[in-house]
Amino acid sequence: MEQYFGIWAILEDVFRAAVSRVERLDLRAHVLEGLAADSAGAVTAASRSEPRYALTREGVAIIPVRGTLTKYDSSFAETSTVRLRQAVRAARRADDVDAILLVIDSPGGTVAGIRDLAADIQSAAAEKPLDAYIEDTGASAAYWLASQARQVWANPTALVGSIGTFMVLDDMSGRAEQLGIKVHVIRAGAFKGMGTPGTEITEAHLGESQRLVDAVNAHFLDAVASGRGLLRGRVAELADGRVHVGAAAVDLGLIDGIRSFDEVLGGLVDAAHASGARAAIQQERTAAMAKEKDGSVTEVVEAATTAAPAAPSASGPGAATYHDIAAACVGADAEFLVSQLAAEATVSQAQHAWMVEQQNRLAAKDKALSAARSQSAGSGVDALDEGAAAGTSDAESGDAVERFSAAVKEKMGSGLSRSAAIVSVARSQRDLHKAFLLATNPGKQAQRLVEEWYE
Repeated sequence: MEQYFGIWAILEDVFRAAVSRVERLDLRAHVLEGLAADSAGAVTAASRSEPRYALTREGVAIIPVRGTLTKYDSSFAETSTVRLRQAVRAARRADDVDAILLVIDSPGGTVAGIRDLAADIQSAAAEKPLDAYIEDTGASAAYWLASQARQVWANPTALVGSIGTFMVLDDMSGRAEQLGIKVHVIRAGAFKGMGTPGTEITEAHLGESQRLVDAVNAHFLDAVASGRGLLRGRVAELADGRVHVGAAAVDLGLIDGIRSFDEVLGGLVDAAHASGARAAIQQERTAAMAKEKDGSVTEVVEAATTAAPAAPSASGPGAATYHDIAAACVGADAEFLVSQLAAEATVSQAQHAWMVEQQNRLAAKDKALSAARSQSAGSGVDALDEGAAAGTSDAESGDAVERFSAAVKEKMGSGLSRSAAIVSVARSQRDLHKAFLLATNPGKQAQRLVEEWYE
């Protein structure tokens, strides 16, 4: 929770919408939905910790930077900067990765974790061609990250910029006075307890908050100036919090040009070939093998150096673009999309492959759930992992899981993503959802929570 109460670099309207959402949140329902998603295999601790990127056949690692950014995983944000750092570092180290593409569609997020991630992006860009593509939105903290790439591209309507940081202090002293409440803060240190609800926000408090925001924002400006090759004073002029659309961002030097995703991807493939990244790796491996065999390193290295690189294959007839596949395969993740792009699939081939992929994933998750329940039943742990709810047989529990999974599959068949399908079934078939939760969360505390919620 503490990551939400710091300094933010995000579009203000997105921040206000997030605050409004939290204020209206039914925390109990939110926790239950999380339990349902986890039980259905939508998210696991292992999948959170895996450094993920999609690799094209040409050796370009595609790393998506989506939605609100927070340092750690959060149900109120889409992307963890810690996991992004893992992905960038993994792509940087991987021998089969010749270039890296950050695909950004984000309004920004918390400042925590951004500077470290930006440093990793800068380091990776110094070793391999690394570009950023802003797909619709690259603002605040997300632009901070983009600015560290070798080149930054965007689509024509992308919102770019919003350079600046902010924090919010609510002065609730007037409201407390109306309610007849007097809040006392017992402190050691003039600024300890600053912002405690019901206390007055003084000019000194505002000045201290401004000092913190300015100090953090200085790192933002320095990063943009260094990454984009702009004078620090020029960046300060641009740092008024505004966003700029497409071509205007090019004129201001915030991005390098307007391109489509496929054009950016093609440019990176060319850059990778030109930099000789894969050739250098292959040369090193070949030399090592030759040395181990007979010590004749020079001849092998010369042969590897003079060998002509293989030309990239042309797309087959009817091969779909990245955006064609994304539009046709609703809910597909970046890894799947890139795999179809690399296979030069047509739209119909990609759609068929996505249907098969969803079925395989659901079957794998169902199998994992069954294994987890079996392990839980034999563990002998009573507090949190005891058997099924009283009066519910193993057969009934299994039937609830199977019926819920089947209902989710049916919703997904109509075009919903897995998470959207789970929510839809939970709302339209409450009895089945309850049975599913009881079957997959057998502990006394969890079951009591489920029963109270459905009373």
